Amino acid sequence: KELVNQLHAQAISLGATCDGPPGQRIPDVFYGGYFKDPDGNKGVFNHFG
Repeated sequence: KELVNQLHAQAISLGATCDGPPGQRIPDVFYGGYFKDPDGNKGVFNHFG
């Protein structure tokens, strides 16, 4: 989960925009943070488990 937080923060620092801050999405299953790159493509860093 900490790596998701770090990668999301790095993406934002490199010019992406936040499209959903890192957090627990499905209890005990999915943790993720969403972003959009400068071209508007949506991405996610996630952790399962």
